[in-house]
Amino acid sequence: MEDAPPPYTSTPTQPPPYKQKADGEVPPVGFDVPQEGTEHIAGAALVPPQPVATHVVVVQQQGSCPICKMGYVREEFTLCGMFMAIMFFPLGLICCLLMRVRRCSHCRAIVI
Repeated sequence: MEDAPPPYTSTPTQPPPYKQKADGEVPPVGFDVPQEGTEHIAGAALVPPQPVATHVVVVQQQGSCPICKMGYVREEFTLCGMFMAIMFFPLGLICCLLMRVRRCSHCRAIVI
């Protein structure tokens, strides 16, 4: 007959007690107390890491629009001008060319 493994028993574990200083003070939580037998380097100090410099480059796109300064002004034909060009063909082309507007590609404002 095989021997059965012993049943699992758990014993509650408690955290190690705080090491007290010679004068009886307890260090605050979160600070490490050096243990006996560890070597300490005399005059050594912890130096915090140097911050890394980050450079942010902001590129502004300059356009030719006097209103938003972002878009480019381009000429477009009006709907009325295209209608006149189709309906009154030879003379309507002249009217279509004269009825162009300058409009921004970004803010869609009409520029004079």
